[in-house]
Amino acid sequence: MSSTDYRDDIDGLRALAVSAVVLHHAFPALAAGGFVGVDVFFVISGYLISAILLHELHSGSFSLRAFYARRIRRIFPALTLVLIGCYAFGWVALYADEYGKLGRHIAHGAGFVSNFAFWQEGGYFDQAAETKPLNHLWSLGIEEQFYIAWPLILWAAWQIWRKPLALALAILAGSFVFNLYLAQSDTIADFYSPLSRVWELLVGAALSFAGKPAWQRRFGSARAREVLGQAGPVVGFVLILFSIWVFKKTDPYPGWRALLPTLGAALILAGANTWFNRFVLSVRPMRWIGLISYSLYLWHWPLLAFARVVSPSPGAPVIVALVLLAVALAHLSYVLVEVPVRRWKPLSYRVGLLIVPLALTGFAGYNAYARDGLDFREVSLTYYLARARTFFHQDAGSDALANPPGYPASTGSDPARAAAQNQKLQQLVKQMQSSAVFFKDLQNNPESGRVVAAREREREDCHSATPTACPHNGLRGARIVILGDSHAGNLLDVFSYAYPAVEFVPFFDTGCTPISRRYTEEYNRCGQLIKRALKYTRENHPDAVIFAARWPLDFEPIEKDLTDFGQYSGKLIMVGPGPEFEPDPSHFLLRFAGDDAVNYINSFLLQEQFDKNQRMKRFTANASVGFIDRIALYCQPSFCPLTSSGEDLLIFDSNHLTRSGTVYLGGILSDGKVLEHLLAPQGK
Repeated sequence: MSSTDYRDDIDGLRALAVSAVVLHHAFPALAAGGFVGVDVFFVISGYLISAILLHELHSGSFSLRAFYARRIRRIFPALTLVLIGCYAFGWVALYADEYGKLGRHIAHGAGFVSNFAFWQEGGYFDQAAETKPLNHLWSLGIEEQFYIAWPLILWAAWQIWRKPLALALAILAGSFVFNLYLAQSDTIADFYSPLSRVWELLVGAALSFAGKPAWQRRFGSARAREVLGQAGPVVGFVLILFSIWVFKKTDPYPGWRALLPTLGAALILAGANTWFNRFVLSVRPMRWIGLISYSLYLWHWPLLAFARVVSPSPGAPVIVALVLLAVALAHLSYVLVEVPVRRWKPLSYRVGLLIVPLALTGFAGYNAYARDGLDFREVSLTYYLARARTFFHQDAGSDALANPPGYPASTGSDPARAAAQNQKLQQLVKQMQSSAVFFKDLQNNPESGRVVAAREREREDCHSATPTACPHNGLRGARIVILGDSHAGNLLDVFSYAYPAVEFVPFFDTGCTPISRRYTEEYNRCGQLIKRALKYTRENHPDAVIFAARWPLDFEPIEKDLTDFGQYSGKLIMVGPGPEFEPDPSHFLLRFAGDDAVNYINSFLLQEQFDKNQRMKRFTANASVGFIDRIALYCQPSFCPLTSSGEDLLIFDSNHLTRSGTVYLGGILSDGKVLEHLLAPQGK
């Protein structure tokens, strides 16, 4: 059998791969490592594409135009349909910032660069990924990038060196080594980078180039070769099942672990006529699932992700129903879209026309992203939330915010629920408006924010000649510099509320992490901010300098700044990262009510913040720098609160504190005498 002939068993292998992925996404506990199904798809793709290319190169019929036309017929129609479906559902269900993100992901999906987009947003296994409807398109991006580059590389090499197997093995080895390196240094890059993933597709390519394995031609007796040949696919199947049931999302991946499912897939592909391939993988149900596997892969995840957006915790019956719906949509897509299009002639003008709807869909997505999620839509409170969240641009006297309408009819026929949601909306929008003005004041005039918050606990005794009743009187007259980004501005207000007797000197600006090595341009505004803070510190010798920011993963280069400021300051203090949610928890507070929603939202805390916090704690201890553990202060043992006991919002967006939040955290700082302990002379 030629490697370019249709094989029933390959559809069976596709069925195994897509079933693993769907089961993992629907019920992770049943298939913790089901994500390895994507690795199986990679091997299959590399095997089939490379077999076709080699056949055409040998026969002299190779044509890039025809190759790409076949890829367009295969991939574009179903993908366009799914992207349009996501755009339409998002229109009626998502808030403006959510819809803007979806639009961005649609644009990236249409351009086959989703892997790069999600690479910048965080890990595939982050909790937040569960509410990104197009998160699964990362793998399609890697495949398409392979389809673009591999035919060109293979054709160019064929002109001067007709050893495709050696070529594939050389690139495979380099990619695998790079994958092992990234697995130790940057697991997110390792997962999404085409350079660390291409070896998996080249496993399939090498298999197709190798032809009949050498051991099947020379090893032992005919009987021994037969036994080994029949055992190969069974061993491969076991390797894949082992990966599905044993691997976990916390394991660094791909790394060396991806060898198991990729080699398992290769062993199955090598056993074309074995009993396992003929009587297990080639049965009719497996073939049918394999035929619709591409559309099923595309449809299943948006359905599950949207369900988790609009419902705090969809139960098992809902999940099962959605999986069945995905199967039905996949079957319809295959029968009504995929099959008819594949019957077109490869170089028909109609194939070129398939590019147009995908491009238009991608443009529509980009338009939604560029226009702030199309916030003119008055569904699901989008307009008002979008306006409330633009806190650096919102006017304080907005009538639209001051008088929001009721919750839309999506609450159904339950008047009590509609009334409760309406009240929740009005309270939340009012608080978000207050936070918007609060942050705008801080941005435009840092002193105003400090004075406003301090006034809430201001003691006249703090400014009298005999300030005996002033809280934290021991710090009266202390001068402390606060340096950083918007989080430093946020914490300026927190500290001012907690310590009204202390003079805090602010140096902060949006996005300005206080790490000078990040800003190499001479006139960079953030670099200039740090220079101004250092000049002030050198001339005034404050009692302390506090560094605060939405810290990046690589915060260690701040060591230079600690050295620079440490020469002129009495004490250096770093404030650790705060709790951060993804997506914005205010959406959940609007959609759902009660403790269940709060507990659900806490499952979307970014784990990387906690990991970063522990690293920073060790770093500051080694550097003899004071450390304020913001997470330990703000969060309770089991969760991080979003509202106070009085139902006031504590977090404005995903990571900044509201006015109520500053009072909450400021009270904890004050009661715990945090600054007193940090500024006390050593030994006391």
